[in-house]
Amino acid sequence: MAQRTIHYLFGELLLREIPLPEAPRFLLGSLLPDAFVSREDRDVTHFAVKTETLSWVDYDAFAARFPALLRTDALYLGYYMHLLEDDCYRQLLHGKYFDRFNITTDRDLEDLYRDYTILNSVIRREFGLSSRLGPTPEDESAKTLYTAIAPLDPAGMKAELEHDFSYEAQGELRFLTFDLLEDFLHEWLPVCVGELRALLAGAPTRPAQSFAWKRRAKYN
Repeated sequence: MAQRTIHYLFGELLLREIPLPEAPRFLLGSLLPDAFVSREDRDVTHFAVKTETLSWVDYDAFAARFPALLRTDALYLGYYMHLLEDDCYRQLLHGKYFDRFNITTDRDLEDLYRDYTILNSVIRREFGLSSRLGPTPEDESAKTLYTAIAPLDPAGMKAELEHDFSYEAQGELRFLTFDLLEDFLHEWLPVCVGELRALLAGAPTRPAQSFAWKRRAKYN
């Protein structure tokens, strides 16, 4: 899955293309699938589907569960876009970068998480990002989203994002290089913009299962 700073970046870039009311609420929603309290709930909050051969993030299932709120609450809309972005990210990693993104050992996984930390600093510098999430929403609609799928910790997620934007890490990137991020933005941001426009217009969107990728190793 994409890291939270990439989701935040996508949220900001989507808002430049499609200005939405309650932008901070949308941006927070775009981080919430990663705000699980227990890591065991990661697949649950992402509506992950895994067969013997395929995986995908089922944003259609999220939309079916909250159809009215998805169209009236920016928090839910942001959550939906996070799931779509993760599907798009996996398309890139399991497509053009298939050979590079070969996570098969625990050491590979450690290096991947190290890349996350280093890339956070690169993203902040290159795009001039800072958090503008504002106060944590505590209305009934928000509280429903924080508990209905799995326990979520929005305040903790906001604190982690602030850390991402304040902590400076350096080193050589192994998996998540800046050219990969640039390719992701170039190829898949327009797709996300188009899907968001379609969703807001009530038009058909691309089925989540069409983004399914072939599973490989235990980390995928």
